[in-house]
Amino acid sequence: MTTKHEFDTESEAIAAGYTTPGKGDRNMDAPDAWGYDYQRADGQRTVIVWFRKERNAMGKLGAFKAMYPPA
Repeated sequence: MTTKHEFDTESEAIAAGYTTPGKGDRNMDAPDAWGYDYQRADGQRTVIVWFRKERNAMGKLGAFKAMYPPA
């Protein structure tokens, strides 16, 4: 079963228990990518969270971010 990680805003995701990667977390991306997959020392990995009402880098609605889901 696939769980959708979708919210209107990043604030809603944080209120639901999602957290952002920290400086000590390991970047697990391929050599030609960066910022999409992190792992903490305890082995937990991020998921991609979609925000329907946040603006992306091009100023359009719809953005995403790698975040740790609630435990």
